[in-house]
Amino acid sequence: MQKLVGALRELRCLLSKSEFPPVDAALKAGAIALLVQCLSFGSPDEQLLEAAWSLTNIAAGKSEETKALLPALPLFIAHLGEKSSFPVAAQCARALEKFAVVGEELRSVLLSQGALPPLARMMLPYKGSTVRTAAWALMNSFCIYGPDPKAATKLIRVDGVLDAILWHSRKASDPYDQSHKKDKELTNEVAWVVVYLSAFSDVATSMLVKSDALQLLVQ
Repeated sequence: MQKLVGALRELRCLLSKSEFPPVDAALKAGAIALLVQCLSFGSPDEQLLEAAWSLTNIAAGKSEETKALLPALPLFIAHLGEKSSFPVAAQCARALEKFAVVGEELRSVLLSQGALPPLARMMLPYKGSTVRTAAWALMNSFCIYGPDPKAATKLIRVDGVLDAILWHSRKASDPYDQSHKKDKELTNEVAWVVVYLSAFSDVATSMLVKSDALQLLVQ
């Protein structure tokens, strides 16, 4: 097992090169099928993380290289759930964001395969690092690169998302709570999610107004 993890780590490091990563060579060598297999549930976390990280690096390449990773989508989405550790879930969320920025076609695939609800639910544990990653991925996946009223309405209707937004907004506006003041990135990401929801969905705007989320954002 350690040999496999070591090989995955070496591949990930090669694909992490800022200049000319050997993505094409990895694809021709059949790396995707192996990496998808390494994402199977029941595998050690270290193996899952290295495989997801390598796939994320491939997804960050050209659009045709990203599209070659479509067989990995179901596992990426499945690993967003509670059965996976946070580092693995977070890395899979980053991979999904790479898909979304390619274009409307892949964003539609993500939505049709059910990526939005589990990604949104990553905001619920009220842990800064988890929420930061989830909010960042949501913003890049469905807000900045592809504003979609239907996606915005679907997002606000995910059970617990509005409560999570309110919780973080109240923490950020509380002068006696310094935790969110120090985590400006988290506060900004949650604020942008609120802006997106209110800009593209009348349903979301109504729910946010009734919940005082917009007033908290102004504060």
